[in-house]
Amino acid sequence: WYWMPDVFERYFECFGKKLSDYYQLTRLDPSYRVYYPDGPLDIPADYEALRRLFEELEPGSAARLDAFMR
Repeated sequence: WYWMPDVFERYFECFGKKLSDYYQLTRLDPSYRVYYPDGPLDIPADYEALRRLFEELEPGSAARLDAFMR
């Protein structure tokens, strides 16, 4: 996940530079894979798919994810 893009953009702006002049981001899907003893778990890039995954694993957790992401 690419969190806090504004921090990186602000850092580059301090030097009169644009972030986009140095690299382009490509969204990966799945974003990453977590390995557990009983098998891997792919974490989707799409937020709604992520919410569904959370709910599947732990009912009620999508609302907690929403609160965390605010």
